[in-house]
Amino acid sequence: ARYLLGKRIEWVGIVPRTARGALGVATAPFVHDNVSHLLANIPPFIVLGSFVLRRGGHAFVETAVVVALLSGGMLWALGRKGVHVGMSTVIFGFLGYLLGIVLRLAPLAACATYRRTFPKDWPPCGTRCGSCYR
Repeated sequence: ARYLLGKRIEWVGIVPRTARGALGVATAPFVHDNVSHLLANIPPFIVLGSFVLRRGGHAFVETAVVVALLSGGMLWALGRKGVHVGMSTVIFGFLGYLLGIVLRLAPLAACATYRRTFPKDWPPCGTRCGSCYR
């Protein structure tokens, strides 16, 4: 961005608690400070984005937009003084989204594994185990 905009990067970045900086909430994920910053964000965006995309194009777009707007708004309201640009908040949002899926499904996977491994001992200790109780 600095190559194209010179020192005017604050036009498209998030500048906390300023009216002009609020526009950056929508534009900052698409702007990077330099080529190395862009190249550092591309691999995790592709890897994590591809996992989110496996849940469907709608989930990918919805997750990216919600994370970008919420994290950008929080950065605008609470961020340190300066100009903030880059896709990092969306990348970490994808990571959080995927971890949420794993943590939600982990108990069911453990339950199903136990049930297949020890079918005679099901349910364990006579207790119910989520939705896989028979």
